[in-house]
Amino acid sequence: AISMIGRSERMCSAACLELMHAEMVSYFLSARETRESAQKEMERLGFRVGQKLAERYTKDYGRITEPMEVLRFIFSDFWPVVFSKPPDSLTTNNNSLYYIEDTDFRWTSKISVTSRTTLEDASYFLTFPCGIVKGAFAALDVDADVKADFQETPSRCLFTIIFKGKAIPTR
Repeated sequence: AISMIGRSERMCSAACLELMHAEMVSYFLSARETRESAQKEMERLGFRVGQKLAERYTKDYGRITEPMEVLRFIFSDFWPVVFSKPPDSLTTNNNSLYYIEDTDFRWTSKISVTSRTTLEDASYFLTFPCGIVKGAFAALDVDADVKADFQETPSRCLFTIIFKGKAIPTR
């Protein structure tokens, strides 16, 4: 396993990051003509952030070439640093679909779902994090699509990773 970051590096306050994320979603949804264009822009921004973070965190290590190693790196090393806690599980359906479950996803844990705000409305808060994960895979030469859904509450998220191109062997 790759250990990426020394804990001596400066970290952004979790509360500051959550507020910035909420404001970013609000800004894009109000500044774009359609929700779809806002979603594409947030994913594109997340993709660039994910690429840069993965490049930065792997610069002192040899190139990760095996797709399964990339998946382990994202799950074990990248996710805990970027999202402030390790995910709860990694599962597969054995057909190039992998699922990362995070039962307390901090970036969406403060979202309140009311009669006016549905889980579908709240799903825009998952666009940027999906872009981050997708960008990290791309930086490590793995073509993957990343989608996310809420499981019952906004803090319980299931990220679906769909691999294209190189198949990842199941073990």
